[in-house]
Amino acid sequence: MYLRRNRRKRDGETYEYWTLVESVRTHNGPRQRIVAMLGKLPGLDEEARLGWEHIREVLDGRLHQGDLLKTEPDPPQWATVDTSRARVERLRRFGEVYLGLALWRTLQQWMHGCGLGTAPRKLLEETAEIRSLDVVLPTGAGKDIRLRTVSRPEQHLAILLQKMELPVPNKPKLI
Repeated sequence: MYLRRNRRKRDGETYEYWTLVESVRTHNGPRQRIVAMLGKLPGLDEEARLGWEHIREVLDGRLHQGDLLKTEPDPPQWATVDTSRARVERLRRFGEVYLGLALWRTLQQWMHGCGLGTAPRKLLEETAEIRSLDVVLPTGAGKDIRLRTVSRPEQHLAILLQKMELPVPNKPKLI
């Protein structure tokens, strides 16, 4: 299940609301089924908050969406929890995704600081032209000499890298 943001434009004004959607396999392929219409963001007004207290019952299938409009007394604010029976479900690895996002945002800030805008995708596409290659020189003693060299970027890319203070090596390196 996931939350889907929906936008509708009517009379020049844009309305946003949220739906809770689950993926269902059918004979025609996967389809999305709306589990609940959640409305606007909670807390904006009293009508929007109505029914949020029962979202767990809706998700578990014990309560239907029509029952959400029936008002009940406020539940108590405190509850006793047995932490010895707590468990972790649906554990997902997030480190690589978070690192990628952090690097992307760092690159955006770096570019902005250099006065290059905030479009890292364009920068990555342009720097893809730079190539690194190893030149292998065989010797008579049975050992090879390896030199790593970097291709020279185009003039506009060299200026861009210079502005970002990223020097490209200009002589081969013995590896």
